[in-house]
Amino acid sequence: MDESNRFLAERGLHRWSDCESLSFRTVMGMSSSFFTWIKLLLEAHTDEEALEAYWHISNHVVVQGRLFEAAEPTAGCALEWMVDGAGNPLGVGWMLDLLVEIAYGEPDSTEVALQNDDLDERCRSVIHGYANVLFRLAGSDEEFVVFGALELLTIVLPDQEPVMDLVHAARDRPLRQKTPYIHKRFVRFTHQFDCDPGS
Repeated sequence: MDESNRFLAERGLHRWSDCESLSFRTVMGMSSSFFTWIKLLLEAHTDEEALEAYWHISNHVVVQGRLFEAAEPTAGCALEWMVDGAGNPLGVGWMLDLLVEIAYGEPDSTEVALQNDDLDERCRSVIHGYANVLFRLAGSDEEFVVFGALELLTIVLPDQEPVMDLVHAARDRPLRQKTPYIHKRFVRFTHQFDCDPGS
């Protein structure tokens, strides 16, 4: 049984969306409100809407790289809802950016004390389980979505040839969308693979 199935089975659940009725540990204590903010982030139509939702989740679930219990159902629900067709390109791009933070995170000391010290591995396992979704998103016309999907794939499928082929193609094409944040993500993405991000 993979980690995501174990998480759900232990709680008598069948889908990640079933978690909405439950509360999980965040930096502020037990909460379920972050599920609402996940939906709001996915459906955001402006950067302002996206950032409001992003920081509500980030400031509770993955705080400066420290993961809390809620990070695992956050990843699972977000990706499951993407499979179900939720979200628009802007919201999905921001959600992928948040999932990158989760994928790079480490368990908070309070989680370690509760013997939840493999939380980071379980979060990455959940993301890995949706690799097919990430490959689909990596073919998007929206560069923000592409960078997020590819960065996640390089974390959960390191050094895999199909992933690296997509990375090389993405890093070598000129930026079409040149908003400040898109350029910032492009710089971060290209720096990771030791290439010149250009001007």
